[in-house]
Amino acid sequence: MEKKRAIVSGGGRGIGAGISVKLAEEGYDLAISYANRPDCAEETARQIRERFGRECHVMRAVFEEEGAAECFVHESIDKLGGVDLLVNNAIRPGLGGSILDIDTGEILCTREAARYMAKHEVRGNIIMISSMRAERAMPNAGLYSGFKAGINQMTKCFCLDLAPFGIRVNSVEPGAIAVRTRE
Repeated sequence: MEKKRAIVSGGGRGIGAGISVKLAEEGYDLAISYANRPDCAEETARQIRERFGRECHVMRAVFEEEGAAECFVHESIDKLGGVDLLVNNAIRPGLGGSILDIDTGEILCTREAARYMAKHEVRGNIIMISSMRAERAMPNAGLYSGFKAGINQMTKCFCLDLAPFGIRVNSVEPGAIAVRTRE
């Protein structure tokens, strides 16, 4: 059986950890990122290794820092020996925020993974984690909701860009999920 390799941004805790564990259960080796809380990321990796016997590489990536997204994807590809699936999950989960707080990790991770897949003729998948807030207005959520709505439209456009290479691009809009208490 051919090795399956996945990169999950923000895969160390919350929804990302759940995605990472499920992918390991489905036979993927993983590279996951975290911005803070290395203890959570290492615990997720431990579970993946012990329960499913899969590789799980943990890397700190603060996507607000210039070059961090590209470095994370390239290092992940090196450690995994390639990539078949990218799950873009990392974005600040806060309800509000300033234009100065926007990170572009989701977009840059997509670009780097797509470039690798196209160059190496990998008929891969890219999944963008959006939010129900992309479709539903809520107080104090303008910036976050607007960014997620933008992710949905970018997904449609990226789909058209990458279809000739056999790369699928989809988005998922989770609803309200209790993943942790406020920190």
